[in-house]
Parts: sequence; structure tokens; C-alpha cells
Amino acid sequence: MNLDRSVSLLSRAPVIRTDDPEAMEHALRTVYGATGFAVSKADGFQGGNYLQLASIGLGFCAYGGARSVVEFPEGDFARLQIGLKGSAATILNGTAIAVTERQSCIVAPGEPNKIVFEPGYEQLILRISARALEQTLTTLLGAKPAGVLKFDPIAAAVQPNALVLRDLAMFLAHQLDAAATELPRTVLVELEQALIVSFLSAHRHNFSELLERAEKDVVPRIVRLAEEYIEASWDRAITIEELASQTGVS
Repeated sequence: MNLDRSVSLLSRAPVIRTDDPEAMEHALRTVYGATGFAVSKADGFQGGNYLQLASIGLGFCAYGGARSVVEFPEGDFARLQIGLKGSAATILNGTAIAVTERQSCIVAPGEPNKIVFEPGYEQLILRISARALEQTLTTLLGAKPAGVLKFDPIAAAVQPNALVLRDLAMFLAHQLDAAATELPRTVLVELEQALIVSFLSAHRHNFSELLERAEKDVVPRIVRLAEEYIEASWDRAITIEELASQTGVS
């Protein structure tokens, strides 16, 4: 199996690189929170990298020549599996959802699940805390959502908004690898927020219609506020930060 991608993607945050099932199980339990692990044979590279930020976690996993099954308990985060190579299947409530380069899978907070990794499968993982999702959704809607956030587990990976989210996650992963020094905290916060907003916009959930309606209602008001502020400040330079503060948006 080609290891180049495993070395380059999030390689500054290695978790495990091994063909030893016991070592792999230990990493899955202690780092990823798995409750069960089984592998068909100890053959070929298996490994992963994972980096936890303030509100999100980014991970890369690769499975070699063995079919692996991993069980996960309920979590306090939503998890998006972005298939990069090969195939896997996530089992939710007894239903198997295929994960490929064309289809992703979302596991909502509080949902136990099982993943079957086929040989040669590689994926990028995006975890977002339930609290961050609720806070961002509250900000976007202008009020706290009434009810628990639930996602459609089947997510088309090739629709435009999903591709934007994928590229943004890949960009952050590469930046975290490439930076000679750690990225400034303010930059990381902005990138995390951009990923969370993109996640809520790219994939369907029980508040998607409200979110789309709120976006249509908010844009004209923001534009009007910006225009009024610019007209009132015609005699001096105005920064983007100042406009954002005056209009109440990022």
C-alpha cells in the first residue's frame, strides 16, 4: 500500500502506524474512543493521524490488506467521514451506509455506530462538538433551535457545498502540516468557524430549511446596514473588521 498520503496528511499528529492488531486496537480505544475492534488478518499497513483543536478534530485513517470492524459508542460530537480511496460502510441502527469518494456519512451526536473498513480504504475524518454546532446554529438562526440537531446520515460528497467543505478541511489539514510554526490562535478559530458553518450549510439536517430561510432574510438587512454605514462614513477609510462589527456578522 502506498504510504505517501499517510505521511503527508496530518503527519505532524501521528497516532498509530502498525500491522499489529493489538496495537491498533489500543490506539482506537484510547484516541478515537472505540469500544470494539476486529480485523480479519494482520497483513498490510493500518494507521492514522489525529489532531484535536478547540471545537473540531481532524483525522486521517488508512487500512491496508485487512478488513477491519470498529465499534463506537455515543459521542458528544458529529462525525463526517470523507472517503479518499476505496470503500467502507457505517452501520447506524442496523442500516449500512456506504462511504466512498462520492458518498460521505454523518454520525450525529449521541448515535452509537459500527464501521466496516475494507482493505485499501482511506478517509479524512471531521469531528465537530455538539456544543459548537448548537452555538453556531443559534447564531445563524438568531435563536436557539427548538430540538436536537439531527443529520441525514447519507451525504452526497460531490455536490458543490460538500466539495467546498471537503476542500476547506483538506486545506486546514495541509496548513497544519506545512506550517513551520503553529498557526496563530485567531487564525485557527476563524478556520474552525468556517468549517462549522460550511458543515451546517453543506449537509441536510432538521434545521436546514430554517437556516436557508434565515440566510435569505438576513442578507438584505446586512447589505442595508453596510450601505448606511459607508454613506455615513464617506470621508474616511473603513476596514472590513469595522464593517463586520457594525453589521453584526463575521
